Amino acid sequence: MQDFRNLVVWQCELILSCDLGFITEAAMNEFVAVVVEIKRMLSGLIAQMVVRRNRVARRDDANDLLAQLKSLLDEREKKRTPERPSNERNL
Repeated sequence: MQDFRNLVVWQCELILSCDLGFITEAAMNEFVAVVVEIKRMLSGLIAQMVVRRNRVARRDDANDLLAQLKSLLDEREKKRTPERPSNERNL
């Protein structure tokens, strides 16, 4: 995110430089085109990172739910099958 902020600051400095006449309008148009391209690239990367983070979070949530379900099924199975006393023989 810091790079994105730096890019915005740099874009503001370019506008000021053009307004003050330090750079020509043609150079300014080239710089703006490059800055817009970089911003689009960074926005795409940020969007990909957000999607990946959400996928991981959903997968972790699903794994937690499966573990809870397995635990509940195990408890239910234990209630269904009574334990044999230890002094009985297995025949």
